[in-house]
Amino acid sequence: MFLVLAIVSLAGIVCALAGVFPGGGAGARLCGAVMVLFLFVIMLLDLKEEQRRKIKKFGLITGVISVGAMPGVFVNVIFGSG
Repeated sequence: MFLVLAIVSLAGIVCALAGVFPGGGAGARLCGAVMVLFLFVIMLLDLKEEQRRKIKKFGLITGVISVGAMPGVFVNVIFGSG
């Protein structure tokens, strides 16, 4: 998922340099390709082993906090840089 975040960040930099169409197009294509690859990897995994694994509360809570903080960071970067 960090690869997708890096691609989106790179597309944002290209858009900030007045290349909105190339940045958006490249970001959408590359993120789509990465997500398709993830989908194939998930399809090839043995899901029976994954279902037996316990979900830890600490990891779940920190993950939710991290995902919830990302939009705030993006908004701060976009509107705070002007």
